Amino acid sequence: MLTTVELREAANELVYPSARDADLPAQRVAYYNQLEKLEIRWKEWLHEEYAPKLSTQAAAVLYTKAYQDGHASGYEEIENEYAELASLINKVKEIDG
Repeated sequence: MLTTVELREAANELVYPSARDADLPAQRVAYYNQLEKLEIRWKEWLHEEYAPKLSTQAAAVLYTKAYQDGHASGYEEIENEYAELASLINKVKEIDG
């Protein structure tokens, strides 16, 4: 699992292929595959950190909404949105038992 800071640092270390690279399409695929692996680990951390009582499917719905609302501002904003939504859901679950 990766925290948001760790994800950003790892993503910043990835080198996006240049148009001068001979095998550009394959290198772009490799780049996005590496980034996807990092983001999967991050999503697991978000789930464990903010909504461990939710199912994996519910956490995925939560992430989708957080991503829609926060992706334009970066990973930190997605985390903020996720945390806020998880807090709301956890409160509702406490009330309803």
